[in-house]
Amino acid sequence: MFAKDYLRKANFLFCFSTSFSLPSHPTIYEALTAYYMRATEQSLEQELAQLLGNRLGASIITQTSYSATRKKLQKGKDRKQIDVMLKFPDYKIVLEVEVGQKNLLTGVAQAVGYEKDLEADGSITIAYPETVRREVETQQDILDLVIHTNFSALVLTPFLRQSFRSVNLDDFCQFILRARVAPEPTDLNLVVSVLRESVDGLVLKLRRGRGIPRPALEKVVNQFELFSKLAGTDSVTQSEMLESIACDLIAYISVNQILLYFLLKKTLGLPSFNIIEHLADLRTYFKHITDIDYRAVFIIDVVEHLPKRCLPELNKIILAFNHLQPENMKHDLLGRMFHEFLPFNTRKIFAAFYTKPVAAEMLASLAVRNFPSVVVEPACGSGTLLVAAYHALRNEDPKQTHSQTLRKIYALDIMPFAAHLAALNLTLQDLESHTEKVNVGIGNSLSLAQHKLVLARQETLFDKVISRRVDVDQKHEEEIKLPENANVIIMNPPYTDRGRLNDQMLAERIHDFRERQNYWAYFLSLAHDLLAPGGVIAAVLPRLFLAGSTSKEVRQWLFNTLGYELRYIVRTTKEFAFSESAAFRDFLIVLQKPTEPLSQRMAPCKVVYLNRSVDEITLADAGEIGDTVVHLRESRDPIETADVTVFTVPQATIRDRCEKLWFMVGFENPRNAHVVSRIWTKLFDLAKSRLAPLRD
Repeated sequence: MFAKDYLRKANFLFCFSTSFSLPSHPTIYEALTAYYMRATEQSLEQELAQLLGNRLGASIITQTSYSATRKKLQKGKDRKQIDVMLKFPDYKIVLEVEVGQKNLLTGVAQAVGYEKDLEADGSITIAYPETVRREVETQQDILDLVIHTNFSALVLTPFLRQSFRSVNLDDFCQFILRARVAPEPTDLNLVVSVLRESVDGLVLKLRRGRGIPRPALEKVVNQFELFSKLAGTDSVTQSEMLESIACDLIAYISVNQILLYFLLKKTLGLPSFNIIEHLADLRTYFKHITDIDYRAVFIIDVVEHLPKRCLPELNKIILAFNHLQPENMKHDLLGRMFHEFLPFNTRKIFAAFYTKPVAAEMLASLAVRNFPSVVVEPACGSGTLLVAAYHALRNEDPKQTHSQTLRKIYALDIMPFAAHLAALNLTLQDLESHTEKVNVGIGNSLSLAQHKLVLARQETLFDKVISRRVDVDQKHEEEIKLPENANVIIMNPPYTDRGRLNDQMLAERIHDFRERQNYWAYFLSLAHDLLAPGGVIAAVLPRLFLAGSTSKEVRQWLFNTLGYELRYIVRTTKEFAFSESAAFRDFLIVLQKPTEPLSQRMAPCKVVYLNRSVDEITLADAGEIGDTVVHLRESRDPIETADVTVFTVPQATIRDRCEKLWFMVGFENPRNAHVVSRIWTKLFDLAKSRLAPLRD
């Protein structure tokens, strides 16, 4: 039995190894049992290569290589290995088989090394799950594992660039065969996944060791104490958490800046971005862009604060971008950057109440009309609303250029990281055009003095007034003069509770109301000062704007003292809110500032209930819904379409009932809301002079 078993195992080993030497252990049998009787990457690779060759019409070749690229990435020694390749008539593709979870970023970087070292045209990396590491006795056992076990795969070839999470061999071969006939572009999900892993990998490097120097954190966050207030955290533990989150932001900015280089490479004719030897080399590459402009994106200089341990990870990212060529992709990629690449907790604290893009497009389509000359966002966050305003401006006047559109948009945010995102988002709206100027600044917009369109002594992302360049190593103080007439103020202001506000946060606005209000109310006061007569405020506002007892002062000030008209109010019916992870309901609100003299006939307010889920609405649909609502005839009775149900409420009713406006939108069913609003109107028409508040 021993002899037969030994011969069978020896024969098995011979079938799966082209060359081997017997180990010097007590017995050959024990050595074979201990080492060769489990499925290995090499045994799986040899069986899989033959199967793929037969099914795909490729021959199998092997050769020995020394991976020099891997040495640069890992700072290790050259490693001799046997490589298996699929030889097609027109391409030579490296086949790599692994067992265990495959990191896509590492896989792409390795693929570049394979192709360079072996002069191959592409690579296919297949990763089987750990469950294949089992004892086997025959060649058929290995074959069964190869055929019947689902695997993940990374395909980087001239005809297909895609990742597969779990696929069987038959389906995988069909994908390859179809792509050989009709090559496909780089898969968007692959690039998104690699970008996400790029950020995650850098974050891990940044959090090791002594962490990040305080100056680097200040560059992306600016005022930790303020954001502790906004997040409702004041303890030392939470302060440490904020520093950890700042690592996310630094990694995100670094990847953004590298990605933008690749996205602009064609347009600006930039040199190839190669593996770097020193962190300072990043600055050299970025200077090719900042010499032209784009300083709004690159002025937050985190490169000098990155620790040396980040160098291998940065090189992986550079290799991956070179291979995936994001500059050749559809720009759907750009819209997914912010909310997919940052951890949820980071977004929640530092970009609180991220506006869903569909909501932003709908709000902009309602507000940005009749060729407005200036759009201002005083708390821009990641720039979702700015991008929507940009689209609306281009739709209003398709003949205007990218630069002409950007000259109509101004934005501020108190956090450098948010301003960086907004500037980046606006820059990326037209990569075929040079971006001469992005009017996004850093500062507390509530420090704008009343009735003066000047933001004094604020660090900025652009040199608006002076001609010399801003020094990226120092804060530069200057005045930003906004145009005299802002036609649209668009915003999703912070909703921070009044109990957490301090004098620094309110700045020049501290005395705007008799009673302390929640944070959003002070941004409405600012918007009024910035707005030209006849202009509109388009805002995402919380329930308290309509129904809060304390905020009654705000409503009376807007509708009775100033004479604003409530033009549109939009609420969801399928979701809770228009803002991501909102803890309470919010609404899209459009207010119009009166002209002088006041118009004799005021159009009624259109109350809009969405009949579809926000998640089901496309960006194109959102713009069309806005157009539909604007042009829908005025009717006291509900008008229902597939997208919306709309009814109107007279401005006189809003002024009379501004103490509490919840009756317009406080129902799930729009017809119930319409009935109640009609009852209120009729009641006050008949008995207004005889009604008295209950408190009297």
